[in-house]
Amino acid sequence: MSAQDEERRKALKPAVNMASAVAIAKKVWGLRIDDDDDDPPKLLESYDDCNFYISGTLPPSALDPSPTKQKYLLKVQNGVESATPQVLAFQHAMMSRLTSAGLQCQRPVLLPPSLPPSSDNVEPHFIHYQTLPVLAGPPTRLAIRLLQWVEGTSLVNISPPAFSSSSAPNLPPSPPPLALALLSAGRYLGKIDQALLNFNHPGAHRQHMWDVRSLSQLRAWVPYVPEEGEKRRLVLSVIEAFEKEVVPVAEKGEQETAQEEENRRTEEEKTAGFRQGVVMGDWNDANIIVDPLRPSLVLGAIDFGDSLWSWRINDVAIAMAYAAVSSFGKTHPVHAAALLLHGFVATASSIPPWEAGHLLTLACGRLAISVTLGAYSFAQNPENEYLLIHAQPAWSALRTLWGRQRERVVEVFRRAAEGGREGGEGDEEFWKEIAGKRFGLVGEEDWVGLCREGEGDKGNE
Repeated sequence: MSAQDEERRKALKPAVNMASAVAIAKKVWGLRIDDDDDDPPKLLESYDDCNFYISGTLPPSALDPSPTKQKYLLKVQNGVESATPQVLAFQHAMMSRLTSAGLQCQRPVLLPPSLPPSSDNVEPHFIHYQTLPVLAGPPTRLAIRLLQWVEGTSLVNISPPAFSSSSAPNLPPSPPPLALALLSAGRYLGKIDQALLNFNHPGAHRQHMWDVRSLSQLRAWVPYVPEEGEKRRLVLSVIEAFEKEVVPVAEKGEQETAQEEENRRTEEEKTAGFRQGVVMGDWNDANIIVDPLRPSLVLGAIDFGDSLWSWRINDVAIAMAYAAVSSFGKTHPVHAAALLLHGFVATASSIPPWEAGHLLTLACGRLAISVTLGAYSFAQNPENEYLLIHAQPAWSALRTLWGRQRERVVEVFRRAAEGGREGGEGDEEFWKEIAGKRFGLVGEEDWVGLCREGEGDKGNE
């Protein structure tokens, strides 16, 4: 997805109301929805699609002659992905791959055989197309899918620990429930990483603004970031570090001279660069499904809209970024990111050292994308102050991870990358090791002061 696609996604977000969604589910899939049901349909929050929770009963079929009432997600895709059905076909293939590996995720529901497929539909058994209103412009042909519901609750719905406060207090001697949940979330992502080894699909190869590998493209959007509080400088600092330090290593197989190759530390590094493959791409607390009574038990994954072919290390880096803005991460962003990483390496492939050394920059790259595209969204809709409120934890995490404590953060991540074990052995010891390390949150005034100090140092050179 190019920068132009990102703009189009905003304009082509479906403008579908609840009544229309229910009518589509009934007419297309034959879903029976009781009017007096105590579990009514709901509109769910979504970035650029329209998602609806619907509970009902499908008509009998050869596969299920006696269907029972089930929960579903009706997803009306935005106009950009609707016009690229190979991407949706890739998501379905990925869902199937993960399910085959014993992991829980959404799966598309078959369309009735009586429904005639369109000639240009690459997924005629799962995707229905219909012309529907969008936020800007004329009605557009949009892709609609009915997906199985993953039981449980999103991790974002779990209440934060009672000790949380804006002053980043001392951590308890044993990991609290949300810390254990982040460790488990990391382990589940590691299993996803393993399940996707050697998996490929034509629809995975695409440009996407949220892909950290494409961070340099963010420069075109930086003017939307306000200059006050040195916010713009913060984002540019991350981009510059990415271009200077990450890209030459990640793409070294393509860019390096023969002499530079020869000077490399190990034989493996000479041709390696960063490993590539399919990544989930959006392992955040809204997409992590857990047991509501035991949040450390991860039940499944949802939302593969950001999945694509990229550097494999980006999957855990993105997850670390979102851990840093989770309920626990809002007061302890460094610890939260480290916990998720520690869990990840217990079940995933080992992370090569030339990748692990850049995890901080990659995680901050995803945060930079989030705050920058959020600033763009606010510029398009300045009445929506929720966008600014939603961005505050990301700005706080970005300043804290990228500020004066950067070397200490890198050391904690290096220790986390050494990993625990799949069953959780070593988690208590790791917690005790990092719980005593304090990382004060870096506020906007603190960041401005750091920037001025940097300018002063340059002036004395």
